Amino acid sequence: MFEKLLRDLKLRGYKVAAVKHAQDLELDKPGKDSWRLAKAGADSVWVSSPEGLFMHRPMKGDIKPEELVHFIGSGFDIIIIEGFKESQLPKIEVHRKEIGGELLFPSHQLLAVVSDEPVKTDAPVFPWDDVGKLTDLIVANFLSKSGGAERTALFINGLPVPLNAFATSVISKTIIGMVSALKGGQEAESITIHVDRESSTRVQA
Repeated sequence: MFEKLLRDLKLRGYKVAAVKHAQDLELDKPGKDSWRLAKAGADSVWVSSPEGLFMHRPMKGDIKPEELVHFIGSGFDIIIIEGFKESQLPKIEVHRKEIGGELLFPSHQLLAVVSDEPVKTDAPVFPWDDVGKLTDLIVANFLSKSGGAERTALFINGLPVPLNAFATSVISKTIIGMVSALKGGQEAESITIHVDRESSTRVQA
């Protein structure tokens, strides 16, 4: 269902980022250059090829899905995530008759349920072969209202900072105004600013 939904969103012209939550992650085979760089202690390893770009950044703990936008970027209409059951984000639960049991999530946490049998929930329920109506629901709730809107995100120390409407407007208008005065800034479709404040900590041998 995850793949069917992604394909249907792509057919409708949306830019989609997909995330799979895994408990164990082996990024490269032992002996490869990227594996050796990671084992040597690199804080971030990038592998670039004509086919694509891959980044490995070790984390001390599991990243929250809300923080993924910082790494994925804002060039997508929607991010579809598989996993992260503990997150409070709207969920689409996939239920199979052969597995049995009750739904994992209460109705108020569910955007929808995909099931091959009737289930007890107040959330919309879709059959396995009706991905189109599920896509319609996603578009109506998350995509149809965002056409042409500006998206502004603020991260401090790598963590997202919630912005109210006033803060979003001030930051957006200030940055766009400053960049528009620069050469080439008038044509900017997206703007990324990264600021590192120099640490006062010094290491002496």
